[in-house]
Amino acid sequence: NASVKDSICIIEGTIKNIPDGCDIILYGTAGKYSGKQRTVMRIRKGKFRFEKKVKGDERYCLFLYPCVESLDLYVSPGTKANITGNDAHPSVWNVKSDNPMQQEWNAYQKTEMDSLAEYTAIRLRINEIDARLSVINTDNEKEKLLTEKNKLAEKFSGLCSEYVKSMYNFMKDRAYSDIFSDKLRYMAR
Repeated sequence: NASVKDSICIIEGTIKNIPDGCDIILYGTAGKYSGKQRTVMRIRKGKFRFEKKVKGDERYCLFLYPCVESLDLYVSPGTKANITGNDAHPSVWNVKSDNPMQQEWNAYQKTEMDSLAEYTAIRLRINEIDARLSVINTDNEKEKLLTEKNKLAEKFSGLCSEYVKSMYNFMKDRAYSDIFSDKLRYMAR
């Protein structure tokens, strides 16, 4: 029998430029995002650590509240995921892990970051605006942010075909995987 320690995965990170006390939320993705599958931690001195008991290969999403984007994580018993980042954008944080699914996901992320810098920058700014809109109360600030978001969304729309083309070229010679399937669904939206 495997020991309890062997069934634990560790997810830890060091994120720069994040104020102490920010909530980081880890969601299990099996089924709905239920309270039972949610674990909340506070970032302290740019660091966080989760220990999760897992039965096999599992997928999690990591959110930084009130950010509207997430980081996909693939874990399995006995593995460790080391996360690093430089800002409040989980979707572009780096994950080092010996989990094969995480390595596959990292390859897709690298392709997106390397070949689609403008697409990624606009997507991140739109996400920042959405997060800000969820917490502000003044109409003047909302109006300014919505105007900026609409201009960015127009530009972003034009870049979406470049995203699909770049990812298609990357994917056409790759073996099928769950990551492959997720990226196809994303591109089809």
